[in-house]
Amino acid sequence: FPKIDYFFKLSIIFYTLNIFIVPIFYNKHHIIILYSLCPLIPVFILILSAVCYLKGDKPALFLFFGWFFGLMGAALVALKNMNIIPVNFYTTNSIQFNNLLLILFFAKALADRYKLLKEEKEKIEYANLLKTHFFINLSHEIKTPLTLLSNYLDSYMERVNITPELEIIKKNITLLQRDMINFFDVLKIEKDIKLYNHITKINLSKLLNEKINIFIPIINKKNLSLDYNVKDNIFIKADLSSINRVINNLIDNAIKYNKTNGCITIILKKHDKHVEFSVNDTGIGMNNDQLNNVFAPYYQISNKKLNIQGIGMGLSIVKNIIDEIHGKIEVSSTLNEGTDFKIILPEFDPDNKNNIIEEDISYNLLEPTNYSLIIDQVEYSHNYKKDKIKNNLENVLVLEDNKDLLLLLKNKLMDKYNVFCAINGKDALELINNIPTPDVIVSDIMMDEMDGYDFFDSIKNNKQLQDIPFIFITAKSEVSEKMKALKKGAIDFLYKPFHIDELILKIDSIIRYQQLKNESFTKDKFASLGMLIGGIAHELFNPLSGISAPAENIRAIIENSNLKSNTMIKKYLDQIDLSILKIENVIKNMKFLYSDKELKKEKINIKEIIDSIIQNYKEKYDINFITNIEKKVEIYGDKNALYQILNNMINNSIYSIEKKNQGDGKIQIKVENKNNKSVISVTDNGTGIKQEEIKKIFDAFYTTKNVSKGIGLGLFIVKDFILKLGWEINVNSKYNEETIFTIIT
Repeated sequence: FPKIDYFFKLSIIFYTLNIFIVPIFYNKHHIIILYSLCPLIPVFILILSAVCYLKGDKPALFLFFGWFFGLMGAALVALKNMNIIPVNFYTTNSIQFNNLLLILFFAKALADRYKLLKEEKEKIEYANLLKTHFFINLSHEIKTPLTLLSNYLDSYMERVNITPELEIIKKNITLLQRDMINFFDVLKIEKDIKLYNHITKINLSKLLNEKINIFIPIINKKNLSLDYNVKDNIFIKADLSSINRVINNLIDNAIKYNKTNGCITIILKKHDKHVEFSVNDTGIGMNNDQLNNVFAPYYQISNKKLNIQGIGMGLSIVKNIIDEIHGKIEVSSTLNEGTDFKIILPEFDPDNKNNIIEEDISYNLLEPTNYSLIIDQVEYSHNYKKDKIKNNLENVLVLEDNKDLLLLLKNKLMDKYNVFCAINGKDALELINNIPTPDVIVSDIMMDEMDGYDFFDSIKNNKQLQDIPFIFITAKSEVSEKMKALKKGAIDFLYKPFHIDELILKIDSIIRYQQLKNESFTKDKFASLGMLIGGIAHELFNPLSGISAPAENIRAIIENSNLKSNTMIKKYLDQIDLSILKIENVIKNMKFLYSDKELKKEKINIKEIIDSIIQNYKEKYDINFITNIEKKVEIYGDKNALYQILNNMINNSIYSIEKKNQGDGKIQIKVENKNNKSVISVTDNGTGIKQEEIKKIFDAFYTTKNVSKGIGLGLFIVKDFILKLGWEINVNSKYNEETIFTIIT
């Protein structure tokens, strides 16, 4: 009851002020206020404690009785003073008696409250203990198969040629092992278990120089510069593997959180019988909140999602190691300028043996695991080579900040699509202006610079790009995250880990849907025009018949006359026949284009259709037609539709051969069984199709033919019939060599 609570607090303030005012400025009005508020406050507390008890707070019952008896004591004294009740020992001392009861009830309430809090604390501690045991067991269970995987992989890599893929697998197994070790060590630290036995004499100068030599290739690969000054013969007493771990972590962080062309400075020196080891970088730096939490377990330095693997336990372990050897670690940082870690350790006198175990530099130097020396194979620059882009393939843009996963996605997707890669939204926005418009965008959500959601918003605000479908992928497993992505307008959503085959199927499904939608839109777009064209086509057939029939009669008359041997007349008549045939094809295409007639599904004599089409063209063109039809092939579909499909494809091939102007024109028609499916292919040796034109040839009214040679409906009708029949059509072409149209029924 917030309003009552507010009034109650004001009453207490006012009551308290009056207590101080009355002795100084005595006034009967102040006395009246005090007497009025005096019972009001305990009455309010009685109501409050009753409500709390009814809400399930059991100690509130004793609070209620305590205030009740306290209030009753004050009431009895007031009634006695007003001579309403008799004066006796009890009424005279009622406040003292009732206050005693109040104290007892309050004590009981506090005891019960303490008991409840203790029980809750024990429950929380027990739950944390169970959770800790669970994670310890989980860590053990994961470490065992990881050990097996790592060892078997090492054995396998010794027997075969090491490939980039094997290197990536090895690297990521090592990363998992590192995180498991770190996690397990943090649990030990929380239970006050010492991680190391620091009894080894270590030549820190020699060890650090060895480590720097390991890091130099990695630093060079990251386009960073290194400046180091390591004084000779500096000794400390510590566990060798723990110091390895400290050095690895600090230099790793200096590389990870640095900027392009940044600098790393490493210094080792003596100062007042202490050893100072510092690592400085010119990277992203930290703000005050990050500085305060930098050594907390599970806290990563960056509050953004950088392309950095790990779960934020490294510096916590480093701090614990330094504490164990009675050292001190200091960190200073400026946001966007850099960070400096300084470690101060007790110097060890190498002449003082004190039962110290000698250091062994041949001990495994624990090479850094955060980076791989594999050359990055993911091309995500903004200068794609145009000859690598295949225009007959769909374009897919992939955003993923983990380069190993990005490389895997690229390698898997590039067999079916033109794949373009970016490591964050900012990079992708620059890239998208230099590549063909993507058909699908696959984007991670958590990325540095610009995350997936911000990139999505930028694309949707661009009128030219806003229709591109999105698939989001993320390591976040919350249902709310998926709902957020879908509410924004994403087509689909995948959780990591996922199967890449599933991603490919989703991309294929989206592309097929987009194609069907575009086909439907094109058909609707020209619907009104189709009614006009249908009427014109009907009207054209009558005068066309008035030309073709007399032309046939003229040919028959000439055959029976002295003009039979006149080659010029024959040539002119052939031109008339050829022109009539072309007009017939155009009219039929226009009629078929907007026909709502349902296609039949019946067994077709494919040989009969092919022979009929070839016969029409064979007499009019000097082209070699080759047919290869397997006898056992059975095709079910609409006879008229298939006739028009093959007729349009052969007509297209004839034009391609004529355009090439060669004397050995050849069209091969093949019908065969492949993988339990009937396949029809039409191959010609004409001019071929340019790669940038392949995706457009099935569009309505698109044509590469000269004016008067075609209106761009033939292949559009082919695709329209193919979709209606539920078939597939593919095109492969080598420019100026050949073109193959393949129909899969």
